[in-house]
Amino acid sequence: MTIVMEDKKSLHKYPRSAGVLMPVTMLHGPFGIGVLGAEAMEFVDFLRDAGFHAWQVLPVEHTSICFSPYKCVSAFAGEPMLIDPRMLLQMRLITTDELSERIYGISEDSVDYELIREKQWQLLRKAYARLDELGEIECPDDRRQGDRRQGNRRQWESAQHTDASGDWGDQASEPSPCLGSSPRLREPSPYSAFRPPWLDSYALYMALKHRFGDNPWHEWPDEDLRNHDEQAIKQAKEELREEIGFHKFTQWLFHEQWQRLKEYAAARGISIIGDMPFYVSEDSVEVWSSRKMFDTDENGNFQAVSGAPPDYFSPKGQHWGNPIYNWKMMKKNSYSWWVRRVKMALLRYDYVRLDHFRGFESYWRIPADAPDATSGKRGGGGGGGNERGDCPSRMHPRAASAAKRKQTC
Repeated sequence: MTIVMEDKKSLHKYPRSAGVLMPVTMLHGPFGIGVLGAEAMEFVDFLRDAGFHAWQVLPVEHTSICFSPYKCVSAFAGEPMLIDPRMLLQMRLITTDELSERIYGISEDSVDYELIREKQWQLLRKAYARLDELGEIECPDDRRQGDRRQGNRRQWESAQHTDASGDWGDQASEPSPCLGSSPRLREPSPYSAFRPPWLDSYALYMALKHRFGDNPWHEWPDEDLRNHDEQAIKQAKEELREEIGFHKFTQWLFHEQWQRLKEYAAARGISIIGDMPFYVSEDSVEVWSSRKMFDTDENGNFQAVSGAPPDYFSPKGQHWGNPIYNWKMMKKNSYSWWVRRVKMALLRYDYVRLDHFRGFESYWRIPADAPDATSGKRGGGGGGGNERGDCPSRMHPRAASAAKRKQTC
C-alpha cells in the first residue's frame, strides 16, 4: 500500500499507530447504506475510545451505474447517496413526511442500491426546489449557530462560473463557514468560495446524462456533445442551467457534510485515509472531457482496457474494463492531470492510499473487444517502465529472483 502525504516530513512525524478499514456505506443506519451523519461520528468516537488513530475508507466519489467505488463518474465529485437526509430537515429544505418517505421501503437485510439512489435523488431534488421558498436557512451546526444566509437560487446560479472545458486548473475550494448556509447568495458569499476546478464539467456531464437517460457519453445520440464540441457545450450549458445548478448544489452538500465529519475526526485525533482508484470509469466526465489523456483512436473509441494477467487463482485473468491512460500525452503535459488529482485528494483526506500503484510502472493492456484478460499484454506505465513492461532493473534482489523462477516454471 502506498500512502501519499501532503508534507514530505510527515513520514517522520507520523508515529506508529493502528486504524480500521470501514467503508462509509457499511455504517448502520436507516437509509439503506451509511451516510455522513451521526453514525459516522459515532464510529469516530468508537475508534478513539478503542485506541485507534486512523479511519481508512473506500473511495467516496460518485459511483457509476454499477455502484462500484472503483468505477466512478468523476474522480473528484462526492457520492450523493452519502449525504445525510436528516441535515436537510434541519436546514428546513425537506419535511418530516419527506424524510419518512426516504426511509420507507428500505430493507434492513439487504442493500438495493438502485432503490436507494432513486429515493436519494428524489429527496435532493425536493430540497433544491425548496430553495426558492425560503428566505433564509437555519445552520444546524452547533459550532456556527446564528449564522444565516439570504438570497434566491437565481442569484446563487449567477454567482457560479460555468466553464466545462475540462481545463481544471490548480485552484482549490475552501469550506463554507456554515453547513446550513443558503447557496442562494449574492457575491461575495461563503458558498461562492466552493468552486473546485472539477465542478463545472462534472455538473454539465451529469445534466447531459440526465437528458440522455443516464447513459454514458459514448452512447449519446448527439455526436457534437459526444465529442465535446465547443458550440454544442455552450448551448447545452444554457439549456440545462437548472439541472447543472442542481448537481452543483448536491456537491456543495456533500462537501459541507464531509468537512464537518473530517473536522470532527481531527478533533478526536482520528486521521482519515482515503483511497484513490488508479483508473477512472469509461462513463466519467474525465474521459469525456479529456479524451486525449486516454488510449483512444481518432474517433474516440477505446483501443484497450485495464485488467490483470492470468494467474493461479484466475486462469482467465481479470477484465476490469477501465480505459487505459495515454502515458505519452501524460508525460508531454508533465503529468499535470495526475498532479491535480493528487492535490485534490489531499484536500479531501489526511492521507491517500494509491490503489494499484504499480500501474505507474507497468500495466496489463487488454484489447477493447476481448472477452477476458488472456489476450492482454504488458505495457509500460508513466513511472519508468519500458514499452514491454519488463521488470525494472531497480527491483529488489529477492523479488527479481522470484520473478525469474516464475518465468522458468
